[in-house]
Amino acid sequence: MIEIKGVMKEFAKGERRVLAIEDFSLNVAEREFVAILGPSGCGKSTLLNMVAGFDSPTRGIVRVDGKEIAEPSPQRGVVFQEPALFPWFSVMENVVFGPKTQGQKAAGYRPRAEQILEQVGLRGFEGSYPAEPPAPSRSLSRWGCAASKAAIRRSYPAACANVSGSRECSSCSRRCC
Repeated sequence: MIEIKGVMKEFAKGERRVLAIEDFSLNVAEREFVAILGPSGCGKSTLLNMVAGFDSPTRGIVRVDGKEIAEPSPQRGVVFQEPALFPWFSVMENVVFGPKTQGQKAAGYRPRAEQILEQVGLRGFEGSYPAEPPAPSRSLSRWGCAASKAAIRRSYPAACANVSGSRECSSCSRRCC
């Protein structure tokens, strides 16, 4: 469960202050899907950065599964608005980056990575690179979905945000999440 209680976020630089979020509260139950909508600059990304642990509230509490968030954690996954792939890594290297850097054994994560690539239609393209889309009908959003799925806990469904041509991204999210 994600719990956000009385969150306020203020950015300050010298005498200048910007109130990004004021007294915001929200509970998201396990397996519940929530969309956060609003105009540019209203605090959507700031709020998500706090849930991810990249930023902290000026006031209020952000918890996941009852634990207050103090820093990023492999227990929470992030799907970035912009492509977050290593262009020098193949698609398989991007998918296994998280578990590999955590010191997990390939025998543990490799079968799951292969399953993810199968789910998003990238089987046979494991050695391709992000600059080499496997086919015109497959968008790079699938690469992002495959790469992020390796790091996302199954209890919190993922969706791609702010992506042009989101129809493909949405179908990717439904299939793999």
